[in-house]
Amino acid sequence: TDNPFWPSVASVMDQPQQIRNGDRPRFAPPLSARPRGLSVSDMALWRQDPYALYAKKILRLKPLDPPENEAAARDWGNVVHQLLEELSPQKPFPLERWHQRSHEIIDSLALPAAISMQWLQRLRNIGTWFSGQSTDDIIHTEITGYYKFEGQDFTVNGRADRVTHHGNQVTVSDYKTGTVPSWSQVKGGYAPQLPFLGLIVEQHGFAEIPAGGQLEKLQFLEIKGKAEEPVKIYDKTDDIDTILERNHVLYSKMIETFDNAATPYITRPHPKHVNRYNDYDHLERVQEWSSSEDGDGT
Repeated sequence: TDNPFWPSVASVMDQPQQIRNGDRPRFAPPLSARPRGLSVSDMALWRQDPYALYAKKILRLKPLDPPENEAAARDWGNVVHQLLEELSPQKPFPLERWHQRSHEIIDSLALPAAISMQWLQRLRNIGTWFSGQSTDDIIHTEITGYYKFEGQDFTVNGRADRVTHHGNQVTVSDYKTGTVPSWSQVKGGYAPQLPFLGLIVEQHGFAEIPAGGQLEKLQFLEIKGKAEEPVKIYDKTDDIDTILERNHVLYSKMIETFDNAATPYITRPHPKHVNRYNDYDHLERVQEWSSSEDGDGT
């Protein structure tokens, strides 16, 4: 046991000859397996992380229930969307009904008492804000429309949180209970929800909107329920045509590129723009193939 030979042999055996990063996941399914239409949110996923779209739409992998903290964040967004869908089109705004439905929905979630109290206060703030926004506009909530890429056999379906019109002037609004994308992200195609909804308006793809409707405004409504500013508005009235055209061209080129059977669905080609919530992170094995030097991992 005092012979140093065997420990030295064991030490050498444990040393790998070479250490290298793993390969970035990439899969190139046949064209027959690739989707010919996507929702607006899946178009964003495709741009941000093609592998995640591959796992979701081609492999049809469904995520397990999220951890409690993520579930709470999603529940909050769902509560806000449900209340606004039910009540915001009504005139005058039904504030008392808003408070009643807030209690009913929160009670149904069986949240911890502290969270329930906090959310109810935030919802009171939001309801009060909307009750003060009198408008003659016709309001549509949670309506679905379609945008067709002519000549490419590809259709995008979009569900708009809120579309208002006054005469022929149309505003498309997207509710955000989390992070609001920058307008540079919107123009760059990394947050294409509003541009595609705008394209649907221009292609007369919403049955509820008059055919003569003209897109006047893109709008994010940041809905946090803070006492000092329950809802924050981010309007875009200039450069809309450029935003819509750039998104159309960008995604048209993506459709063309992925219509080549050799084009793979790779992981995180634009890591800085990956969605915070990715149901397929564990399958992408990011730490195996990324390194801090190339910045691909996060």
